[in-house]
Amino acid sequence: MPEKKFRIKDIHSLAKRMLSIGAEELGMDEKRRNKYINLTNVEGIIKEHATYKEANDSFYITDSAAELVVDDIMDWLLGVEVAEMCSEGKLECYWDDMQNCMVFKTID
Repeated sequence: MPEKKFRIKDIHSLAKRMLSIGAEELGMDEKRRNKYINLTNVEGIIKEHATYKEANDSFYITDSAAELVVDDIMDWLLGVEVAEMCSEGKLECYWDDMQNCMVFKTID
């Protein structure tokens, strides 16, 4: 059975709420989250996961798509925070060919 789709009536309000949820899950305060991402970015993430119906010029989203939106917001927030920590010299990062991934570690 297909998932129920919900019409997005106010994408700006939805973006604010989803950003709050993502930041709360990470324990990130409003000042830090607003430094890392803005509502236009969040609205773009929502549009990536939502379905657009031209007939009534509206976006629709399912519960699972909404979860993906929050996951993407959290990934964005964490990614920017890790990059900032690296640029400030709080973390060391390098590419590990053996593991085929980026490695982050604290500076001793």
